[in-house]
Amino acid sequence: FWVETTKAPLLDEAGDIIGVVGLISDVTAYYRQSMDLRQTQHMLQSVLDTIPARVFWKDCDGIYLGCNQLFANDAGLESPHQILGQTDYEMGWAKQAELYRADDAAVVNSGEPKVGYEEPQTTPDGGRIWLNTSKIPLRDSRGELIGVNSAILTRSGGNIGIGFAIPINRAKRIISDLINYGTVVQPWIGV
Repeated sequence: FWVETTKAPLLDEAGDIIGVVGLISDVTAYYRQSMDLRQTQHMLQSVLDTIPARVFWKDCDGIYLGCNQLFANDAGLESPHQILGQTDYEMGWAKQAELYRADDAAVVNSGEPKVGYEEPQTTPDGGRIWLNTSKIPLRDSRGELIGVNSAILTRSGGNIGIGFAIPINRAKRIISDLINYGTVVQPWIGV
C-alpha cells in the first residue's frame, strides 16, 4: 500500500528538540485513482493519435485545449502539448484565423453544430490545403458550453463528439479535372 508522511520536530517547554512527531496517512486509494486517470488519459491520447483525422478542441475564446498528433503536425509542432494555450493567430494558418474564429463563434453562439464544410488552411511551409471540417459545441459534464470541437457524423445522423478535419486537396483536383477535361489528368514525366 501507499502512504504519505508528515513529520515535525517535537519541542520541550524550553524549545529544544526532544523528538519527532509524525503522521502517516494511507493514500493507496488516491494513488490508484491517480494511476487509473493517467492510464485513461494516455489511452484517449493514443486513440486520438491513431485515427486518420485531424482532431482539436478549443475553449469559447478560441484557445486550444488540445489536439491529436496529426493536427500538431499540420501546425508544425512536434507534440500536441505544444498547442495548449495557443490561438489560430499564432499558428501557421494565421491568415485564416478570422475565418476559423467566425466558425467557432457561430457554433458557440448558436449551440448548434456546423457540419461538413470546406475551408482552406495554410501549411507550415506556406502551402495551402483544403479541409472538410465539422465543428460542434464542446460541453462539460454538467452540459455547460465550454468551447468548440468537431463532429464525426454517424450514419444515423448523430454526432459522436470527436473533432476532425480531413485534407481534401486530391478530391478537389480530381473534381476540377473532371469538370475541365472530362477525365482525370494523371501526372507524368516525358523522356
